[in-house]
Amino acid sequence: MINFANPGLKLPSRKVLAGRILNTNSEHIKKSLIDTAQKDELGVTVCFDGWKNVKKQEIMESVLITSVKVLNLFGTGVQIRFELFI
Repeated sequence: MINFANPGLKLPSRKVLAGRILNTNSEHIKKSLIDTAQKDELGVTVCFDGWKNVKKQEIMESVLITSVKVLNLFGTGVQIRFELFI
């Protein structure tokens, strides 16, 4: 579909997307979340919710609420990175 729309566009491979691009963007998002939370003068609220999907896999989602905006934290699976708040 994309090749049809723009034949000259070369998309990155899934390995590049899952490697370098994902790692770079994850670090950028992590730094942005920490910066937003630390600069909020009124404090922050973190909400957690957990459930199991139809395959009985545990899923946990978290949301960081600041006085300026609501930020979804990366929370697919139970490996939430709590060090964001330290």
